[in-house]
Amino acid sequence: MEVALTISNWPPPPPPPTRGGAPPPAPPTRGGAPPPAPPTRG
Repeated sequence: MEVALTISNWPPPPPPPTRGGAPPPAPPTRGGAPPPAPPTRG
């Protein structure tokens, strides 16, 4: 049952954008290593 609850709560919602316009870092993966943040447009 615990596994089902974990799956239902995944993935977490993305964080709100910052005021500067730069995209916030993506949520951490299940393995614990955070994925690289998306590059900025300019």
